[in-house]
Amino acid sequence: IHHLLTHTSGIHSYTDRPSFLKYVTLPITPKSLVDSIKTWPYDFNPGDRWLYNNSGFFILGYIIENISGKSLGEYLNETFFKPLGMSSTGVYSTTLLLDNEAYGYSIENGKIVKALNWDMSWAGGAGALYSTVRDLNSWNEAVFNRKVLKEETLIAAFTPVVLNNKENSDYGYGWVIQNFRGIKIIGHGGGLHGFQSAL
Repeated sequence: IHHLLTHTSGIHSYTDRPSFLKYVTLPITPKSLVDSIKTWPYDFNPGDRWLYNNSGFFILGYIIENISGKSLGEYLNETFFKPLGMSSTGVYSTTLLLDNEAYGYSIENGKIVKALNWDMSWAGGAGALYSTVRDLNSWNEAVFNRKVLKEETLIAAFTPVVLNNKENSDYGYGWVIQNFRGIKIIGHGGGLHGFQSAL
């Protein structure tokens, strides 16, 4: 779990597979994707390197489902979103009807077109969330005011992982930790076709 959270597992990222985009608009079950990931060789030994890896967080979401006996969306909603009043946040699926849903766009041959529309079953724990700026502000306030994690857990999350060769990375447990003009920045970015985010 340490290696999955810090992108140091060496497990090959499913989004780096050559055929990935060929199937991303079709639904997939978490078990099916995890079973595929198991068949691929490692990119490196666990802890040897840092390499951003969507397989790691997809597997973490799958672990949450198996331990809790709930879908990832149910677990996150009951554990975090509902208690924090984040009523416009959840795990996205194509069956949801959301008010004011944003659509992604890209440029093809100089024209603006709707971007490739993933079936978000492919994203799972690696990024299938939808939210609003207001809800994300509530999340930030809760995290940084110690309402989500215990102090020792938060410190661990915000501590850069040390690789096997004793070098530090700039990544903790799901957080990028950097300095910009002498100011410590803790956050994360993400994106897929037609969307970019940073918090």
